[in-house]
Amino acid sequence: MLEPFSISMLEPGDCILYRPTDIFDDVVALKTFTRVSHVEVYIGDRFSVASRNGQGVDKYPVRETDVAAVRRPCPGFDLERAMHWFYFGNGTEPKAQGQKYGWRTLLTFAMLNHNPIEGHMICSEFAAEFFKAGGNPVFAKDYPSYRVPPSYFIATRQLATVWDDGRLFS
Repeated sequence: MLEPFSISMLEPGDCILYRPTDIFDDVVALKTFTRVSHVEVYIGDRFSVASRNGQGVDKYPVRETDVAAVRRPCPGFDLERAMHWFYFGNGTEPKAQGQKYGWRTLLTFAMLNHNPIEGHMICSEFAAEFFKAGGNPVFAKDYPSYRVPPSYFIATRQLATVWDDGRLFS
């Protein structure tokens, strides 16, 4: 019997992958041939950071429903450094917090003409940049984060699976 998801299994820095909950999530899941459509990063005290649909990049209470998997970064991930980027930027890029949700980026992603839009981020783009800011790039350095769908967080070797619902590809 599979243990149900519990917020108590999370550690700061964990990547939380979610199942679709609306039509936009359904499009992402369909486009990537997986049942994962959203990604957030747990920062502790029942909060995560993410770019949520329609809300943009911010700190949010953890969503405890529709969790598909939890993946943990390799040793060396610096959450404090990633949070500094989140709140203040890194000197060459603006802070992440407060950026708008990337609706146009999502639309262009769905149509395979995916290009970055300054000041807007989709969830997977944000998470890829967050891990990179914390010294643990989860994808190749030259691979643009705006091209990363949530499903890529399933396969990367830079994250270890802590929990999954056993239905990632069903």
